[in-house]
Amino acid sequence: MSDGGLDEALAALRAQGHRITAARRAVIQALLASEHELTAGQVAASIEATQPDTHLSTVYRTLESLESAGIVVHVHAHGGLAYQLAERRQQHAECDTCGVVIDLPADVLEGVAARLRAEHDFELDTRHVPLVGRCASCRAANGAEPHRHTR
Repeated sequence: MSDGGLDEALAALRAQGHRITAARRAVIQALLASEHELTAGQVAASIEATQPDTHLSTVYRTLESLESAGIVVHVHAHGGLAYQLAERRQQHAECDTCGVVIDLPADVLEGVAARLRAEHDFELDTRHVPLVGRCASCRAANGAEPHRHTR
């Protein structure tokens, strides 16, 4: 699936024997239209104009089924669950002072994962957890009022 890959996502669902519903199509389109991961509420708000009868519970069920099919992944970010297309999966660094989220390449922790596997026979799963620390602006503030970023 590539950017603008609605057809690829739908083909992958069909290949797995899933029906193509209006809700599945709308959720995939909402995630394709966003540069960042979205919460279920944000997905619901995004599709409300074109699918006003799609309830939040339907969005949650749809996200769950798309995740089971490997089309969508969830991440723990912004203090809760957010969703993104599996193909666009990124690792995130989140400032614990101001909350800014920095998108990182999905493979940023490959070296750490390889070392844990080699030295401890431990398989690292980085798909769901952001890296937490402090951004440069907050470090520079050194005790001053935290800098608030906008994403």
